[in-house]
Amino acid sequence: MQLTSIAVEGVGRFGGRARIDGLGPGVNVLMAANEAGKSTLFRAIRACLFERHSTKNEFVKALASDGLALPVTVTLGFEHEGAVYSLRKSFLKSPAASLRRGDRELARGAQADELVWELLGIARGQGRSMDDAAFGLLWVGQGQSFRLPQPSDGASSVLNAAIQSELGDIVGGERARVVLNGLKAELGRLVTDKGKPKANGPLASAEDRLTLIDDDLAEAERRLAILDQQFGQLAARQRERARWADPAETARQLAALDEARKAHQAAESMAAILAQYEADERQARAVCERERQKLTSLLERADRIDGDRERLRQLEQALKPLDKREKAARLALTEARSALAAVTAEGERLEDEERQLQRIVSVAERAASRDLLQQRQRQLADLARRQQENAAALRANPASTAVIARLDEIERDLEMISARLMAAAPQVSIMPGPAGAGLIQLDGAAVDGALHRSALEPMTIKVGGDGGEIATITIMPAMASLAADRKKQQALQADLAALLAELDFADADALRADRARRQELEVEARSLQAEAKGLGLGQETAAAAAERVGREIEDIEASLARTLSELGLVALSSPEDLERRQAAVQQGRDEIRRKRASLDGMLAAQNEILAGIADQRGRLQGTEAEIRNRFAADLAVLPDEERDQRLGELQEACHRADEAHRLKVAALEAQRRSAPSPEECERLRIRVTRLEEALENRKAQIAQLDREIAHLEGQIQSAGGDGIGEKVETLRAQRDLEMREVERQWARAASLQLLRDTIEDCYKAQRDRLHAPLQRHLRPLVNDVFPAAELALGDGFAVAGLKRAGPEAEGFDRLSAGTQEQIAVLVRLAMGAMLAERGHEVPIVLDDALVYSDDDRIERMFDALNRAGRRQQVIVLTCRMRTFSRLGGNTLSIVQGLD
Repeated sequence: MQLTSIAVEGVGRFGGRARIDGLGPGVNVLMAANEAGKSTLFRAIRACLFERHSTKNEFVKALASDGLALPVTVTLGFEHEGAVYSLRKSFLKSPAASLRRGDRELARGAQADELVWELLGIARGQGRSMDDAAFGLLWVGQGQSFRLPQPSDGASSVLNAAIQSELGDIVGGERARVVLNGLKAELGRLVTDKGKPKANGPLASAEDRLTLIDDDLAEAERRLAILDQQFGQLAARQRERARWADPAETARQLAALDEARKAHQAAESMAAILAQYEADERQARAVCERERQKLTSLLERADRIDGDRERLRQLEQALKPLDKREKAARLALTEARSALAAVTAEGERLEDEERQLQRIVSVAERAASRDLLQQRQRQLADLARRQQENAAALRANPASTAVIARLDEIERDLEMISARLMAAAPQVSIMPGPAGAGLIQLDGAAVDGALHRSALEPMTIKVGGDGGEIATITIMPAMASLAADRKKQQALQADLAALLAELDFADADALRADRARRQELEVEARSLQAEAKGLGLGQETAAAAAERVGREIEDIEASLARTLSELGLVALSSPEDLERRQAAVQQGRDEIRRKRASLDGMLAAQNEILAGIADQRGRLQGTEAEIRNRFAADLAVLPDEERDQRLGELQEACHRADEAHRLKVAALEAQRRSAPSPEECERLRIRVTRLEEALENRKAQIAQLDREIAHLEGQIQSAGGDGIGEKVETLRAQRDLEMREVERQWARAASLQLLRDTIEDCYKAQRDRLHAPLQRHLRPLVNDVFPAAELALGDGFAVAGLKRAGPEAEGFDRLSAGTQEQIAVLVRLAMGAMLAERGHEVPIVLDDALVYSDDDRIERMFDALNRAGRRQQVIVLTCRMRTFSRLGGNTLSIVQGLD
């Protein structure tokens, strides 16, 4: 097969018709910029060959032009086995297909789809997929050039067929591949690639049945074991109940409990008597402590009465000098306040005088600014007048920027149409000779010299002399071809006339003259805006600012008159007089501040003295009151005349209480020696509790064993009648049968694996011989790019590595990205050459390949591409126009809008 042309419509960026002609044998290069549609055309070719015309899959939908309701239409021209074919398909909207050979239509619709695949040897894949065989190897899409070719089943068949045609039938050829595929399919029904049973296969089914039987057998054996275990448990429970119900052991425990209870009661009685003795001792000790505390408290009160009597005498002596100090401080405070009142009155007078002076100074300053405000008012009024005049002139001039832009647009369109009409109209040239002067007329006007004109309208040329008219020549332009442009020209001329009439101008030159005057006015307007900005005007207009300044001047004059009237002045004082009076007032205020500060310090000092005296008196009087209250209370409790008698009585009471407590302590010690200890009482109580719990536990254990025995007897009765033993034997026999079936299936899988491995070993042994035809075509291509190097091939035509200087091959995945891409392209070229040699010619298509090749390496790749082009068609799509211009071959271009 060899492509000759492609045409598309409604495909990607090609909303209209676009085509590539001139595709020929050898190297064909389509160089175009990014987004020119190269990859789109490549995808359109694939869709036309490999997709049904009725499909609506995502690959075809992606070809449609955005926003257009046109069908995706692709027409492909190609040669095959000496015949010329044309294939046309429309997708999505109005789907259709047609295959022609020469001028004769061979098939249409679905028959055309199938017949193309039959011609090119393309087989349907699984389901709706398509195995594009050698086309999938040799047609490399954008971004796919880095990947090594991975042959599909169809491509592998074509490659092996080409090898067999050269080497004959050998193990590892197409027949071996078919046998291997059959073995793998049969083995795949039994086990997975990892040697596990295949789901739903015969081996997995047998193992599943065996698993079910094993589960049933395990369940039956489990139930049988449980029954045996229950018999053992029943016997053990019965023996255990007999042991717990022994009468002799029960009698022994009852006797021990009765003895423990009697010992515990005796110990409790003696402990109660000891507790009574301890209570009597505690009561006697408390009485002793109370009598002693009374004596101690009375002694402390007597000492406090003597101390308070002395402290009251000392406080009376300390209060006497405070009255004299307070009187002196109050006298000084009264004098200071009188002086401060006189100073305050003088300060208020000076403040009134200062406020009056400040009003006069403020009015004087505003009066001084009146002249400046009047000058600014005149400037603003003049600016407002000029702005009004400029605005009126601009309103009267209609030649705005938008109007001129519209005028320029109409004139530009008229010039373009006129130029197009002049170019399309016939050109009339008249060159009168020396004897022809006055003998030629063009549309009634004499032609005296050379004349060149485009015939936009019918022309009449008359030739004649005194002897009469010689000839009349009429030139008629092709009006049909000029009709659209003439109609547009007339419409534009009408637009121009309407624009001039609307603005009341005779012609465009007058409008442009007004435009020049308007531009001067616009410059003047910007100058006035700058002047307003220089005068500090923001959003306020000059006229409004002038009115505002006028109001300020009136306010100043009114304020001046009002201030003079209120102060009773005829005129303002001079600035020097005002300054002198302000200085005198300031000096007086400074003197007042110094006097006030001195008097404030004196007042503060005397107040502080008075506060200190009051604080000291308050503290002394408070202490005196506190001591007097306590002293009176103590004397009321312990008068001086009763002190000795009461102290003697309390001392005697303490002696009697001590003697009574000593007797109680002796009796308590005697009782403690005869009574049991608390630990012994606790031990006896614990023993009684323990023996009682042991008897209760024995009764509970016997009752629990009775319940368990009854439960086990019920379980044994219910489980003993369902034939557990017979069921176990039956399941064991079924398991033996299924185990033999599983072993048979595993033996079959092992045999198939051994046969597969044997054939694959033979294939590996013959691999170098199998690769020889491909290496024969690959070696010169590799040497074009990598001199003295060789590619090592692995299984399935995979590239194992690159042998260069040393004996060891470099792994393909360790090579640079650019080298990997170059090798991938070279392998495809070799495969294409081998297929072409054996009659399976398929074009090689490379879309934006060799993107990482340096200058030297890409020159060698160009040599390899041209070598491949001697055997078959090579089509290169690239955006690197400068680099690929050195590739040579047939240069292609995309032509749009032509049939």
